[in-house]
Amino acid sequence: MTYQDLIKTPYDESLFEFYGTTQLMRNSNGVETKVGTPAIYSFANISPDHKYLLMKRIEKPFSYLVTAGGFNSTMLITDLNGKEVKRLAKLPSSELAPSGYDNVLNARAVSTGCRIHRPPLVWIEPLDSGLIKKKVDFHDAAYTLAAPFTGTPAELTKTAMRMGGITDAGSGLFLVSEMSR
Repeated sequence: MTYQDLIKTPYDESLFEFYGTTQLMRNSNGVETKVGTPAIYSFANISPDHKYLLMKRIEKPFSYLVTAGGFNSTMLITDLNGKEVKRLAKLPSSELAPSGYDNVLNARAVSTGCRIHRPPLVWIEPLDSGLIKKKVDFHDAAYTLAAPFTGTPAELTKTAMRMGGITDAGSGLFLVSEMSR
């Protein structure tokens, strides 16, 4: 795939940083309060109990080879004031992902990413170092970690193929999809 709008120069980096930097705000009855510090966020989601934010923060150095969704980033949980509660993963640029179908970065939260469900937090990790041709019984595993996110993660499930996603069906039931290209 060819992308025309990749960062090509230090000036492009400056423009990306300038236009991409945001300040998260909390609005309560018309009163706005800053949440954390300005940064480049690819997403910020509030937990169903309205106590935590799950966010992905894009960080330098920016890549000249992949789009912004593949830049170096950090997945973290904060409270509603922006104070870090748990750093989930420091994700390298996706330009480091092994080539080939069903290969992924050897990093937490790859594939479908992380979600906070009522909490607990749910995420996916490769068990095969990201290499699908590696001979293992299970290629991916999903884990959960309950608030306040200080304990030991519990394994939710493992899949023989790449995990395509997890949907919270409620009452402790999760729908897990597997995929193979």
